[in-house]
Amino acid sequence: MISLKEGLTKLGFGNMNINEIYGNFTAIRVSQFQDYYDLRATGVADPQTVELLNEIVDTPFQEGESHSSVSTLKEKLKRIGFGGMNINEAYGSYTAKRVSEFQSLYGLKANGIVDPVTESHIDQIYNSPYQNGKEHEDMIKFKEMLNKIGYGYINVNETFGSFSEQKVKEFQGDMELPVSGILDKLTIEKLTEVFERKIIYYETPYDTTVNEQLNLQLGLSTPPQTDLYSSSHGYILTDNLNFEQNGSITGSGVNVRSAPDTTKNNVEYTLARGTTFEYIKNVTGTSVGGNTEWYEIKYKGKTLYVHNSLASKKSLSATVKAVSNIYESKRTDSHTYYRLSSGSSVTVVSKGSTWTEINGRTWRNAKRNDVLQYLDPQKQDDFQHLLLSSSPNVSSSQINRVLDGKGVLDGEGSAFIEASKKHEVNEIYLISHALLETGHGTSDLAKGIEVGENSSGNPVLVNSSNRSDLTNVEEVYNMFGIGAYDGSAKRDGAIRAYKEGWDSVDKAIIGGAKFIGESYIHNQNQQNTLYKMRWNPSAPGYPQYATDMGWAAKQVSNIKSMYDKLDNPILVFDIPKYR
Repeated sequence: MISLKEGLTKLGFGNMNINEIYGNFTAIRVSQFQDYYDLRATGVADPQTVELLNEIVDTPFQEGESHSSVSTLKEKLKRIGFGGMNINEAYGSYTAKRVSEFQSLYGLKANGIVDPVTESHIDQIYNSPYQNGKEHEDMIKFKEMLNKIGYGYINVNETFGSFSEQKVKEFQGDMELPVSGILDKLTIEKLTEVFERKIIYYETPYDTTVNEQLNLQLGLSTPPQTDLYSSSHGYILTDNLNFEQNGSITGSGVNVRSAPDTTKNNVEYTLARGTTFEYIKNVTGTSVGGNTEWYEIKYKGKTLYVHNSLASKKSLSATVKAVSNIYESKRTDSHTYYRLSSGSSVTVVSKGSTWTEINGRTWRNAKRNDVLQYLDPQKQDDFQHLLLSSSPNVSSSQINRVLDGKGVLDGEGSAFIEASKKHEVNEIYLISHALLETGHGTSDLAKGIEVGENSSGNPVLVNSSNRSDLTNVEEVYNMFGIGAYDGSAKRDGAIRAYKEGWDSVDKAIIGGAKFIGESYIHNQNQQNTLYKMRWNPSAPGYPQYATDMGWAAKQVSNIKSMYDKLDNPILVFDIPKYR
């Protein structure tokens, strides 16, 4: 009984207690063995079963054995794409490894032993009619498929020649299949899948209506925002303001500097339209559009400079006395753009007895009908609903087209594919995220930052003054800005990468993808599309990854442009279906 159980375990039918008891689980394992080797599955270890078990256990086609037929076996394995072994009579560990890999790929018991089932599968592929030097009527169909999916210029006939073999090998390599040039079962299945590839649509139902979802979004403490009205003035009740003469910013996102010079790295603040300041005097500085006139100003107690085309040195400004709404028109029942707290500054356009017209903020509360245009899933581009846990299922060479010229990310297609497979995150979404966070592969965190441990064992950034005092110095990478917080992004991102062991670009891509997947795709709300990230239909409000109502729509063109560089990618869309 012990030898029976040991034999079953060796062949992949194990997890039994090795003793003399023939229990229910042993009977199950015996039945599975019988079924696998095409015996009558009784669960009884009859003489035929025991004889076959012993025959396989004692076969010379296993690690540590040697036999004259092993060299023939190795030749066959090499021919069907599992080579790399020395061709001799010894069945070593690498031969067992290659056999196990073959078994795993073809759904067999991965025991590393060439048993009858494994031998049959090897011979079936080795003797396939779909290989160089043979003819078969089905080759017409297969050649047409290869031609149409881009492995073309093959003469369409029944002959499998050397050029057909070359194209099949290219296809197998791109699809990460064993490269043999033989159209085996797996290659034919993958060829058919790619040839018949279709756009797949799913629907996810939600127990709420579009109108209910709209009401929930508009009722959030920060409702959907938009810049659609940024050029429109706002209105506030005059009695709610204290007035004064002051300077103000008239442009959008205006840099104010420590010197009137645009050629140096001297930006102190980037100010929004309407921000007020104290005007000091006119000065001369570097030319902007042929104009060298600048204003010297006081802002937050600092002497700074702004070009005169981006600011007004004298304008009527005001501060808000108490919390006040900014309206679309001179009516309190008109749309509320936003609310200002006491002490907020505004730039006055026109002061009236009841209402004062002001320059408004860029970002404002969106109107109901405008939000609906972005909220209704049926009105959105399909790519807002691209399932970001799916893969385009293309080769690394195709992914590399997207990465061409993208700094350290150039040529990293295989790493993104591995990251996608390991963490179930779409390669193109990962690339989009990485390009944004790394400045298209050119940031310091992307190019590598040295980190070491100080005398207390804490990781710190390496510099010329502390290098000699640090131990375990590594150059680390962070492709997704993980742990890189505003204000100390370089330091925090590098230390996080050091702790994670991301000491290569590949490791940073593959390891970082885990956090992208957990945070954005596979969270409890399954926000696995751009639409769901923005609107979170399963739990509206939090988490939602933007307040801009058009955020998801604005991501589409970038994702689409990358997909346009791929040949025949799989497209899977998951569209919310409201009640």
